[in-house]
Amino acid sequence: MSTHFNLTVYSPNNQTVYNDSVLLNFNMQWQYDMIPVGNYQLRLEYAYSIDNNPFVSIVSNQSANDFHAGGTTITTNPSFSYLVNISNLTNGYHKILIKASFLYAWQYSATYPVYFLVNNPTSNSAPNVPEFPALTILPWLLSLLSVALAMRHRKTN
Repeated sequence: MSTHFNLTVYSPNNQTVYNDSVLLNFNMQWQYDMIPVGNYQLRLEYAYSIDNNPFVSIVSNQSANDFHAGGTTITTNPSFSYLVNISNLTNGYHKILIKASFLYAWQYSATYPVYFLVNNPTSNSAPNVPEFPALTILPWLLSLLSVALAMRHRKTN
């Protein structure tokens, strides 16, 4: 008996900057080979977690492309599309884990991490202010000081 899945994540991605909300959009295709044993029921469970917070359960969207496990209502190629509120996240990179669980007489669970960039205009994080270029301006200030001292010395002579 074996089980695995193919996961295709459309959003989020690490090349887009997100603010306020992010579209969680992915598709999964389960492949399994099992021999029915006992009265176990086939179950598939899905969840996501941002920055290692508790997992949030999600359900698949139903579409005309869905196909089901033989004799069950379990969708073996589910797709997901949800807006997730990220307005409380600080600016910078964050990690979302997508967790898929296949439950039968045993449990198969796997997580897949996706990194994404947040830039919320109302974020509580400190703004990205460039540092004062002290080393760049220091020679200029020393030059001004030496000119001022030279002029003062000239006046006293």
